Amino acid sequence: MKTLKVLLKQAEQARNTASQAAKESLEERNRILAALAASEASKEAEAAFFDGTPNSGLGFAAFLDIQASNRASLEGELEKAEADYAEKQAALTAAFLAQKRFETLISAEKAKAIKAEQVREQASFDEQSVQRFAGRRRSG
Repeated sequence: MKTLKVLLKQAEQARNTASQAAKESLEERNRILAALAASEASKEAEAAFFDGTPNSGLGFAAFLDIQASNRASLEGELEKAEADYAEKQAALTAAFLAQKRFETLISAEKAKAIKAEQVREQASFDEQSVQRFAGRRRSG
């Protein structure tokens, strides 16, 4: 039982570590999504200042090229972050299942110990009854 408790504690620590890693991965994914949204908002704001003159058109075209490059870079990062998050989520699920397995084993061991104690107790009561009955037969 003690070994199971030690293993359960280790499984809980592994689950907590996996949970923290998944949380950090999700935060990174959300940071990238926020950067993508900010990039899109920046593009829309810049488009509002475009007045149709050739100079503003050249500046706007260069800005759009930079934004397209940034977006492509962020989308690549997002793809990696989503894959990383899926991997961390799978590790968290595995750690959680391991923890539950140990909890179930400990619960079964406790139930087994209670049952064994009840059997010993019943055997003791039975022995007492037999001795009382045998004592009555001898004296009667």
